[in-house]
Amino acid sequence: MAEIWYRAGTVAPYFCFNSSDMMLLQRVTSKQLIDLHIWDLERVIDLKEVENLELRTKRELCSLTLKWTSTGVCAKTKKHNKAVLEKLQPHNGLEILRMENYAGDDMPDWTPLLPKLVKLELHGVQLKRLHLDQFQYESVVSLQREIQTCHFESGLEVLHLSHIESLQTNQPVCIECSQPLRKLQRIVMSGINNQELKISMQGGEGDEDLFPGLQHLEMVVCENLRFQPSIPRSAKYIISGIIEFD
Repeated sequence: MAEIWYRAGTVAPYFCFNSSDMMLLQRVTSKQLIDLHIWDLERVIDLKEVENLELRTKRELCSLTLKWTSTGVCAKTKKHNKAVLEKLQPHNGLEILRMENYAGDDMPDWTPLLPKLVKLELHGVQLKRLHLDQFQYESVVSLQREIQTCHFESGLEVLHLSHIESLQTNQPVCIECSQPLRKLQRIVMSGINNQELKISMQGGEGDEDLFPGLQHLEMVVCENLRFQPSIPRSAKYIISGIIEFD
């Protein structure tokens, strides 16, 4: 059942749709569609129904939350989850993306097409790796009139990870990148228990250049959390709850 809620102190609603409400969501054209939540995505059967949402045309959308209520980790389920996710491509002006309980080998192919994304929240996801290059977009810079160079940029400022797990048994959750995320200022980790996070930049010895602008690293109730090769460098650390880390 579709619901329209309002956040305290705001006048813009956020719309909540169950996956069974796809036909209804297709008819929503309100310019107030700023914050959209779609849940029970594990129940999606017809991919065409999801594609017909045409989220790419909803230009006012600033925040998108995609939620699987429950999901398995078999190969068929992971493949289907990824296929559903690919059909939910938002427009390239999206600023906030949240994903809950997603289990899949990778992020969708459209993540590099979000140059204005400033906040990424992953809750209860199961991945082989989180490759942050997928959240960087190609930028062309003109050095002279006839000389151009290409490099990758990311506008990501906030990364929130909670209850994430590796799809690979006895393997760390890998957070990788081949180029620094220069604008990333805040990382929040919560409820990550008995996990090892391998945070590294490809081609480098460690992670010291991966988050050069990190100002705030917060860990909340993360028991037996281990970092490889080391905890990311940050201007400020906030550690609360019972936590042990290496």
